[in-house]
Amino acid sequence: MQIFKYEQKEIEYLKSRDKRLGAAIDKIGMIKREIIGIKKSIHAMVLLHHCIFGRFLFEHITDK
Repeated sequence: MQIFKYEQKEIEYLKSRDKRLGAAIDKIGMIKREIIGIKKSIHAMVLLHHCIFGRFLFEHITDK
């Protein structure tokens, strides 16, 4: 399993850009995330698309 690597400079940059994100980073700490292959990436993007579309559709329907 290959892990996505990042260092303190990346963390500091993200924390400097957004206070809420910085607070979450301080609370959660370092996250070890597996680098996934292209097939898993495409599958994840399709699932994300369905989730976003479903939420949009739900909000559109409930606004009326």
